[in-house]
This record gives sequence, structure tokens and C-alpha cells, in this order.
Amino acid sequence: MSVIESMKEGDVRRGREYECTDDDFVGIVRVTEVGGGMVYYSGDADGFSVMREFVRAYRPYPSSKN
Repeated sequence: MSVIESMKEGDVRRGREYECTDDDFVGIVRVTEVGGGMVYYSGDADGFSVMREFVRAYRPYPSSKN
């Protein structure tokens, strides 16, 4: 995925790692569940997010092969 191409909701998968793109938080999370317009994750941050916010704030972590 290029810098110009943004992540879409369909790109978010359970078990995959994502890196935060927000300058205020640097960390990696692993998605534990996706459903009902929500994304649940654990890792450097534990919690959940509305899908549209997650795709704006995270990108696939390069070493994640899942």
C-alpha cells in the first residue's frame, strides 16, 4: 500500500498488526475482532475504535504477514 493510497475498511483483518499514524501515539496493535462497525485491538494500546476512525489512524505494520 503506497503512502498516497489510503487503507479502506475492507483492509482491516483480525490477527493483523497495525501501526498508528498519529504523531501523539507511537505504537503497534493487533486486531482481535472486527464487527458491527467496530475494531477491537490489543498491544501497545488495548481497546476499540469505530472502524472509520481506525482506518484514518492506523496502517498495516510492514512485518505483519497475517
